[in-house]
Amino acid sequence: MLQGVTFPQASDAITRLCRAALAVEDLPGAVRARLLAQLATASADLGALDAAAEHARAALALAQSTGDLRAELDAARAVQMTLAHPDDTAERLRLGELTVARAERLGDPLAAAATLSVAFFGWSVGSTTTRTWMASTTTSAQPSSGPPTPRTSLS
Repeated sequence: MLQGVTFPQASDAITRLCRAALAVEDLPGAVRARLLAQLATASADLGALDAAAEHARAALALAQSTGDLRAELDAARAVQMTLAHPDDTAERLRLGELTVARAERLGDPLAAAATLSVAFFGWSVGSTTTRTWMASTTTSAQPSSGPPTPRTSLS
């Protein structure tokens, strides 16, 4: 599954490929969920935000019904992409927690780090909930009144 590519020419092709793959009967639920998540991402990139949100929500519901961790991770990230309003902070945090938990269970630190970068967006709107969540999910001591202090070494 192609991921992380977001520019219009690729998104047009990805949309066509996802639609063709979704037309195949008897796809396993996890594969269908991941395709829906990819279709949501490509749709959002093309500006079809309502369709993107619909595909992302369908992907998450299907992924959760299958219990496939990778499908849940992909779908949760797709839903996060469709949350554009300040009122979406609570849902963004819920999905962030879900995504970090799935990434940890999969042993995928890059996915967990990507989720934390999404959480920083919520931080920028000044949400107390976001600051609390970030403080509880970081491993180093962090000030409670602002963003995490960057670490200068990996030791």
